[in-house]
Amino acid sequence: MHIAFNETYFNGGKIITDNTSVPEAVVSFGPQSDWKQLKKDSYIAGTASTSGVWSGPGFNKISDQSLKKNIKRIRTKTDQFLELEAVQFEYKNTPNKTQFGFLAQELEKIYPKLVHELNGKRALKNIDYLGLIPVLVDLVQQQQKEIDALKKAIVK
Repeated sequence: MHIAFNETYFNGGKIITDNTSVPEAVVSFGPQSDWKQLKKDSYIAGTASTSGVWSGPGFNKISDQSLKKNIKRIRTKTDQFLELEAVQFEYKNTPNKTQFGFLAQELEKIYPKLVHELNGKRALKNIDYLGLIPVLVDLVQQQQKEIDALKKAIVK
């Protein structure tokens, strides 16, 4: 695999490898002479961003319970969630390519913990879209409980 970035921000991160001899990826931060070789089971500790598209067979967000503390159940407020406005848009640097999502500044008003600011040439807001999944799951579970209760009330 080869990962290359046109415009990259890398905040206080470092490349960590397990010192194996089999390369898994090459990560480009700038000109080819600055490429960093990653080994099997390597990762980048820190924050990275690119103006390009990241593609691959999958992306996993580390979620092991042993790495977490202060674990609390999510309680999604339906009325708050319904304030979200899904939009379609085009990025200025990739016209004619329709995208779907949210505006970070709008989402931040409702779910501030899902919006982060990336410091680089410009302070850009970004969204943790994977973080929206548990919110959606909680909302669906709440709605299903309400549907089940309404079904029972109709049967009676």
